[in-house]
Amino acid sequence: MRNLKQIFLVIVIIFVSSFQSLFSQCLTASNGQYPSSTFVPACSGSSETILTDGFAGEYSVVTVVTGTNYTFSSSVGTDFITISNSAGIVSYASGTTPVNWTATFSGNIRFYTHTNSSCGEASVSRTRALTCSTVCTSPSNETCATAVTITYDQIQAGFNTSSFLGCADNCVGRGYFDAFYRYDCTCTGSYTFDMRSSNGDTYLRIFSGSCCGTLVGSNDDGYGGDDPTLTLTLTSGVSYWVECGSYSSTGMGNSAYNLYASTTCVEVVPQEGQDCGWAPTICSDAQISGNSTGPGNIDDLNVINQGCMQDGEHQSQWFYFQAQTDGVIELSIVPQNGTDDYDFAIWGGLSCPPSGVPIKCSYAAAYKQINTGFGPERHYFLVDNGDVITTDYQSGLFPNEERYIIYDHTNAVVINSGWSPGDISHTVINCPSGDCQYSISLVENYGDGWDGLVFLYVDGVNPFSTTGLKSGSGDNSEDIWDDGFVDQLNVLAGQTFTVLIDNYYATTSPYTLDWHLSSGTSLDCESLPVELTSFTGKCTGSLVDLAWETASENNNDYFTVEKSPDGIQYSIIENVKGAGTTQGFTFKYNFVDYDVLPLQYYRLSQTDFDGKTETFDPIAVKCKEFGSGEISIKMTDNLVEVFFSDKSGRNYVVKIIDITGRELYNTKVEIIDNNQKVYIPDDKINATFFNVIVIGEMEMVAKKMIKQDH
Repeated sequence: MRNLKQIFLVIVIIFVSSFQSLFSQCLTASNGQYPSSTFVPACSGSSETILTDGFAGEYSVVTVVTGTNYTFSSSVGTDFITISNSAGIVSYASGTTPVNWTATFSGNIRFYTHTNSSCGEASVSRTRALTCSTVCTSPSNETCATAVTITYDQIQAGFNTSSFLGCADNCVGRGYFDAFYRYDCTCTGSYTFDMRSSNGDTYLRIFSGSCCGTLVGSNDDGYGGDDPTLTLTLTSGVSYWVECGSYSSTGMGNSAYNLYASTTCVEVVPQEGQDCGWAPTICSDAQISGNSTGPGNIDDLNVINQGCMQDGEHQSQWFYFQAQTDGVIELSIVPQNGTDDYDFAIWGGLSCPPSGVPIKCSYAAAYKQINTGFGPERHYFLVDNGDVITTDYQSGLFPNEERYIIYDHTNAVVINSGWSPGDISHTVINCPSGDCQYSISLVENYGDGWDGLVFLYVDGVNPFSTTGLKSGSGDNSEDIWDDGFVDQLNVLAGQTFTVLIDNYYATTSPYTLDWHLSSGTSLDCESLPVELTSFTGKCTGSLVDLAWETASENNNDYFTVEKSPDGIQYSIIENVKGAGTTQGFTFKYNFVDYDVLPLQYYRLSQTDFDGKTETFDPIAVKCKEFGSGEISIKMTDNLVEVFFSDKSGRNYVVKIIDITGRELYNTKVEIIDNNQKVYIPDDKINATFFNVIVIGEMEMVAKKMIKQDH
């Protein structure tokens, strides 16, 4: 019996010894903490030395990040390692070096070394080290195709952003990790991009035309020295992609970077009415009182389209109109101050700037002058009894070699200035009834050209300042010396026209435009629609990027974007503000749909300010990425959405873990449909920073998220 007791005691001692060895931990440290500072690893995947002169019976404090795997080691191969909480009370992992542990929270831990599992101590130097690597999380703009769009307004105001590089090289040819931005240039000029104060060995590249297309600029930071900077000229109407990247192959995945952008370019914003592309449409023959304060911001006239308007724009106003029926159009443009010099041009069609010469054009001056060296030259005007005719003569180089003569309706001379002209005044007394046609003749003596100018007024109004279209004028275009009127416009139903009226004197004084329609014609603007030139959709990852362009818009209030899973039943997903009325300017629109299906249909409709709607043909967008199945996680208004694509018949666990490792939410999900969504409500997330983890039989997906304050 005694021997049996001894045998039993030995068995117990062996069992207890084995049990203690299995669950041993050493949380004692008579040598205390060393070093006194907290070690924060870079987690580059390479071994990182904490110290080289540590003792056994000592610990170091290390900062860890939840979800990251750590391997702790000692240079003495028999050392026993214990990993505990920051207070040294709870053990997370222990064993003979090396010890592997995955952090379940973010914070500080103690890294103990002892000579053995019995917590032996020694004052012999040893190296404490660790190896870790973070799980790289792809940012939304990791690929060129999913680049974040920045605008001229943002750049002009001094754009800057801070983010993290991606997990791979997505534009082959340089570097290892990158992120992308897109700029659809609207202003030709100088731009500067830089990555000041970014981490590590960075580079900057800019492409044009297409994603990773033509390289137009490249710069690196000189092996970690000065951060990359690029200054270059960008062209309006061209799309550019900015790549922020890293040369280093280690430690730069999810590395922090900064991007700054600025420009000295001043964007030319078309002015309504003063620039061709933003001209109003005339819808009736009602009288118009118009005015302008300048030539607009865009040079709409050029050597190809200016016709008689040889001196460009001064104070201009543009219009469009359309003939509703066949007929004849005449018009008159009268300065309201009676003295201004207005010119005009009319082009067929609505192209802007006009693509050819005007079909009607008058550049006639409000003053009269002989410039050919041959006279006399007659200019006609209307008067009535009691009207006072006055002249304002401005002499040239040879005032004694020129004169002007005014004739009445019978061709009798009523004024002869003589060969030393001056200003005169004459009251009309012999006009029998109504208006009488008077004329002024300009004569020079030697045939070498009239140098002076004569401004003529009837009761203070310049009769030569009125211009327009008049039947029987005998010409379609006239220069500075003609009478201001060209032939009528014969129109057919549906024809469209572009009109420019320009105040040569630039006095800002208004004018009156009177229409004279005959032979049954009328004006109409109902059929000047929005010209949609393209409508495309592209599936990139977990979103669909919709884009459309217009070449012209008339009275456009907004676009409506609709979506359908089957191409039959559509629902509205967004209204996008329109540009109003434009001609000749390409306007680009885009909308991103984050609620993606394997196949979806989209269509656009356009609504005028008066409520009239036009619907365009639909497009289909197929997202092939979903064919092999996908799990995507996103957050909208603090509501977490987990989307399972092509996962029917599988089971998953969805968890939410905060940064301390605390589990906030846990639920099992059975996937019944090919495209199924699971929502986690706001009240289940009691943390600002958290991880969403989806665990299946053969896969796991995790995403770091931030809860925004309401």
